[in-house]
Amino acid sequence: MIKPFDDGSEPVIIANHLRASPKLYETFPGAKRITILRDIPSLYESSFGYMKDLSAPYRKAGSIERFYENPMKFYNADDPVGEKGNDVFARNHVAFDLGLPWNETDKIEESIEYLEKTLDLVVLSDFFKESMILLRKELCWEWDDVLFFVTNQRSEKKELSSDLASKIKEWNAFDTAIYDHFNTTFWKKIEEYENFAEDMKILDEKLEQIKQTCLAGEKICRPNDSKCQFNPGGGIKLKAFEVCDPQGNIFFTF
Repeated sequence: MIKPFDDGSEPVIIANHLRASPKLYETFPGAKRITILRDIPSLYESSFGYMKDLSAPYRKAGSIERFYENPMKFYNADDPVGEKGNDVFARNHVAFDLGLPWNETDKIEESIEYLEKTLDLVVLSDFFKESMILLRKELCWEWDDVLFFVTNQRSEKKELSSDLASKIKEWNAFDTAIYDHFNTTFWKKIEEYENFAEDMKILDEKLEQIKQTCLAGEKICRPNDSKCQFNPGGGIKLKAFEVCDPQGNIFFTF
């Protein structure tokens, strides 16, 4: 599963788009197991935006509204993954990524119990700063280890109606149950976190410091812009940052 390093050393962190599995956990015995979730309607609006040309159900529907009017019209329950694996993005792909039986709704409760026992920390991308504070505490890291800029973010997003958001949650019931459960535990951890407000103030100050030191400004990366690090294609425009040296000269866009 892991390609050996040339110097014979062992990896200490695996941070990638991987599907969780017992085999993965066995590869890193004793490791901290951490994952991140996102509000389900927001997640699936994003999934549709990125995968509309790659996932057959989305491609057939043409628009997110049409897909959620009647998902079974476009979704192939007999082959939910699809030939290239992209069709999984059309339903419960959070449960899929977590290695769960994502199309078996009768397994939701026991799957959440399994995740509770298996994962050390679940954070939320919707509350990223709060998540970084919890992550720092969980891993005993320094502040510099959790400083960040938000990149690879679309410049144009679709606003969802309450009706469409409800349909997304209903169709992706497995994912919705997972998010709702860990949203509750997330805020419970924050309530129990001593001096959380003080740590949030420290993080805000440090983020502002690196912003003033490292960034020249924002940029919209258009499709196939060779100057941008992230280039998904498919007509998607991304927000990016221009990184500067101490003299203010721009040398990198990400």
